Amino acid sequence: MKRFLAVCSLLLLAGCAAQPAPDSEAQPASGTTGQVQAPQTTPAATAPAPAPQVVAVPTPEEMCQKPEDGSDIIFGVMPGDGDSELGMKPGWTRPLPARWFGVSLRFDKSVKVDPASFVVKVEPARWQPVAAQATGKPDWMHIVNVLPDGEMKEGPAGWVTVTVEKGSDMAGKSLIPKPVSIRLFMQEPLKPGETGVPCPAGDLIPPPAGGH
Repeated sequence: MKRFLAVCSLLLLAGCAAQPAPDSEAQPASGTTGQVQAPQTTPAATAPAPAPQVVAVPTPEEMCQKPEDGSDIIFGVMPGDGDSELGMKPGWTRPLPARWFGVSLRFDKSVKVDPASFVVKVEPARWQPVAAQATGKPDWMHIVNVLPDGEMKEGPAGWVTVTVEKGSDMAGKSLIPKPVSIRLFMQEPLKPGETGVPCPAGDLIPPPAGGH
C-alpha cells in the first residue's frame, strides 16, 4: 500500500512539472496597466481651396457677331425683369445682363406652333430652359425662359448658348429644318462709370410676315 501511495505521489509531481510556464509575452509590460495602445495616426493634409474661376471677357466684335442667315426664324431675347426685347437671327452673338432671360421664337403669322414639339437645349447645363406660361401669346410664337439653377435670379458671367433642335406646327410640319442657335455673353453688373457694349444698330425685331 505504501508503495502504491509513493507511486501516485511521483505521478502527481510529474504532472505538475509538465505544466507549461506562463507566456511572458502575454503579460503587460512593466509600468503599464495592461490596456492596448491605440495606433498613432497622421492627420490628413487639408486640400487647398479652389481658386475662383476667371471669366475671359470677349471683345466687342466677338459679342456683336451678325453672320448672314437665310432662314425666316427670328429670336426675341428679353432680359429678366426687363421691358425691352432684343432681336436676333440664328448664329448671332450679343451681350446680356447676367440674369435669367426669356427667348421667343417667331414664325410666319400663318403658322400655329405646337409647343410640345419644341426641343430647346441650353449650355452650360447650369442654365435650364423652361417653357413659359405666357397669356395672350400669339399662335405663331413659342417662348421659353432660361433660368440659372432653375430659378429666376442672377446668374454667373460667361457665354450661354441656346439651341432649338426641333419644333413643328400643329399639323406636324417641321419649323426647324436644322438646329439653330444664338450665343449670349452674360455680363456682370456694370460698375459706376462703365457702359455696356454698343452693338451695331438693326437689332429691332421685324414684324412677322404673312398671315392675318
